[in-house]
Amino acid sequence: MPNKRLESKSAVVTGAGSGIGRAIAQLFAQEGAVVIAVDQNQLSCQETVQLMERAGGRGYCIQADVSSASDVERMVREATQAVGRLHILVNNAGIYRRAPVQDMAPGDWDLVMAVNLKGTFLCTRAVLPQLMEQRAGRIISIASRAGRQGEPSASAYAASKAGVIAFSASLAGEVRDYHITVNAICPGGVDTPMAKVAPVLPGSRLVPPVDIAQVALFLASDESQAITGAAIEVYG
Repeated sequence: MPNKRLESKSAVVTGAGSGIGRAIAQLFAQEGAVVIAVDQNQLSCQETVQLMERAGGRGYCIQADVSSASDVERMVREATQAVGRLHILVNNAGIYRRAPVQDMAPGDWDLVMAVNLKGTFLCTRAVLPQLMEQRAGRIISIASRAGRQGEPSASAYAASKAGVIAFSASLAGEVRDYHITVNAICPGGVDTPMAKVAPVLPGSRLVPPVDIAQVALFLASDESQAITGAAIEVYG
């Protein structure tokens, strides 16, 4: 039997309570990683861990709000205490608000930026010292095709995901000498609860969350060691 691709690795996956995050957590666990599932909804997070364990994987649930610096710092402390060392971070937590610019409430704009972009920054910043000390690691952020081409009536979401793409490319240059790769995945339409309110962009079709998880698995594995600073589009 071939070795599992993430054997002896640990991974933090945010927004792991449903959709893409749950699919990534399950696939990583199947491939041998110990997965720290992070979500603001503790019940959904626990359900993800139960699914991993039923399939023979190992996981832990940590409730946290990724837009809160104190929550993120606590989450990383608890994750480190649980597994000893972190190797992979998947920034997946995200929200979507739909309105044309003239109708967009400033509070909704701020919330989207806080979760999607600031959350990516906070989680990355909290995990980086460990990865830099061990001179190895993988950081994968789920952006969006909307972050590459915009999306009418979803300016906050598109702008936040464009920020994630630029943040990832910038960070990749900062940590290249530490053998840490930093990449973004840019899905089009994905068959998740968010798809009920987010239209499928032209030229895309709805793909299952596991298709995104497979790309994340490749980027988390040793096979992707020569890829960093990339924004990979996945839209069927």
